[in-house]
Amino acid sequence: MTEGLSGGEAGRATSFIERLVDIQARQLEEVTPSPVSKKDANLKGVQSQLAHPALRPKKKLVGEDVAAQAEKFLPSIWVMRKRKLKGEPLSFVPREINARTMNRVRPFLEQPLNDESREKGYRKARQMGLSENSVSEVLWFLDTKPHTKAFYTFPTNRQMQDFSNTRIAEAISESDHLKSVMGDIKNVNLKQVGTSFLFLRGSQTERLGEGVDADIAFFDEIDRMPQRVKVAFEESLQGSLWGYVREISTPTVPNHGIDEGWNKSKQWYWFIKCSKCNTKQTLEWLPTDDHGGKVSIAEREGIHVYVCRHCDREISMEDRIRGEWVAKYPRREPSYYQFTQLMAPWITAERLFQKQEDYPFKQLFFNYCLGIPYLGDNVLVTEENILARQVHVSRDKWRGPRAMGIDWGDRSWIVVLQALADGKVGLVHLERIETSDIDEIVAQVAACFERFDVKVMVNDAGYGKDRNTMLLKKFPDRVFSCFYPNVEKGSKIFEPQWQDESHKVSLDRTTSIKLALGLFRVKDSVVIAPEVSLMELKTFVKHCTNLVAVRDFDEKTREIEEWIASTGQDHYGHAWNYAATALQKLAKLPKSECWDWNAEVLAAKRDGTMKPEASKDAQPMVPGFMPIKDLLQNSGGMANVRPDKAHCYSLKYGYDSAICGACTLQRSCKSICEGQKGDML
Repeated sequence: MTEGLSGGEAGRATSFIERLVDIQARQLEEVTPSPVSKKDANLKGVQSQLAHPALRPKKKLVGEDVAAQAEKFLPSIWVMRKRKLKGEPLSFVPREINARTMNRVRPFLEQPLNDESREKGYRKARQMGLSENSVSEVLWFLDTKPHTKAFYTFPTNRQMQDFSNTRIAEAISESDHLKSVMGDIKNVNLKQVGTSFLFLRGSQTERLGEGVDADIAFFDEIDRMPQRVKVAFEESLQGSLWGYVREISTPTVPNHGIDEGWNKSKQWYWFIKCSKCNTKQTLEWLPTDDHGGKVSIAEREGIHVYVCRHCDREISMEDRIRGEWVAKYPRREPSYYQFTQLMAPWITAERLFQKQEDYPFKQLFFNYCLGIPYLGDNVLVTEENILARQVHVSRDKWRGPRAMGIDWGDRSWIVVLQALADGKVGLVHLERIETSDIDEIVAQVAACFERFDVKVMVNDAGYGKDRNTMLLKKFPDRVFSCFYPNVEKGSKIFEPQWQDESHKVSLDRTTSIKLALGLFRVKDSVVIAPEVSLMELKTFVKHCTNLVAVRDFDEKTREIEEWIASTGQDHYGHAWNYAATALQKLAKLPKSECWDWNAEVLAAKRDGTMKPEASKDAQPMVPGFMPIKDLLQNSGGMANVRPDKAHCYSLKYGYDSAICGACTLQRSCKSICEGQKGDML
């Protein structure tokens, strides 16, 4: 009956089966089972499910039938009877515990595996066995629940392929049972288990989750996935009887990815009991509020050991193995578990101290070894950095071309910047648009564009395809859609890649955001105009400081990869990046292309009364405009442009701003009025 089990697992499995037999003896098909004690918490789920009308056994179960019934509700029983790992029956505690088998002593994996909460997550350190646990759960689910579908997602296609070709393929090849139930479909992206299907996907785009109704979805390393992906994949679960969500990830920064779910969950911690003083406690690297702020590691005779935070005596190996899960907030619905390498019996306290020295950044040790988020030096910009830019600047400095950036979403977020005369960047305007009506959004953006005489606009391409198209029709050649393309490791884009004909620009997300927000940390680089709304500025500060840098470390190649994560709403931060990119576009153009232009000349050009012609030696213009030199020649000495009034036209770029005495319009360069120089005041 317990064939294929080992050691203590066989005893636990037998205990489960005996209890199920007892349940059947009490004719559970007719009465609801009474509650069980905390000690029998794992069985409680089995009892309740067996009592469900749709699942009530029609006859009294004995022997192998009971074991088969237990497998349906306890994945741990299924694992011990149906799976192998490296030729050995997969278990949570091996038959013999010695140096060779120590890294297989993982009793803390059993309850999380059996936990069938609708939403479950693992906030984990590396090398704790959670990937193997997730393989077991998804294969158990598909094997025991016919005609179901599972999604398993990874941040990249390469990770997904490696996982499919190693973890999944090996789990199947080592199990006689799984080999016998596998269907004909066995490719990298799709596998058939009996009448059920496993879809394996990368998560570069939310579109990969379209078209399939799933019953369970796994998000492996969710901290490294685009934020929109989970929402898109979860939509495929809406019609399912189960609708299970599983998040697994090494954390990165607070309130991002797995930590966001953890903060709303039951928060399960692994408690051990000191055999010397019987005090239950968690093992802690950092001081906590309990036990007087003591930590669980101390130096004894020149080496570091685990110690009791109450009596200060050494914690034995047996104490660390005999633990139990305790929920901090048991009334909450999502069930998330904390896994740290301090729980792992095969990792000594001395080894943890060595690991702390191995990693080049503190964040990596906190994430990979302690399994907790870390901020520290990951901050790109602080509130103080931004608010320090509220300084007085002479009004004569506030001249120069303006650029706009927009991040689309349920609301639209606008940032208007100006290139000041002294080389600084001026934050001129912040605005959010609350309406969801497309026409109204475009109308409000167009009004802002014209009000601030914006020369170039760069907007989010993700949600704004229709809006960007409509704006491009209103402002030809001055609207660009911005893309953050997914690029392979080692092939970053360090400069904006402009595609003028298709009105697109591609940015490396990490590099561009770091540079854009980094402007606030450079003295005398950014100035905030006094007219900027204080309420919007407060939101702007929050959004920008929510963008943080995260580092990943490849222990094989010793390479460090950096990327940007968000700890909250970040719309203004991206709009700032888009606007800064638009300013870069202007900086590449001669000043005569982007300084203020006479509106009547532009109107005449649009009316067709002036027809610009190309000139061989003409300076390149903002798309849609012609060089002034050619403008004057083609207009026949300005005869076609309101001869009853003098007008100012730019001739050469690079001159200081002045006021024309003839028409009193401020211009950034020398002027000609009615074919002759106007007096400059």
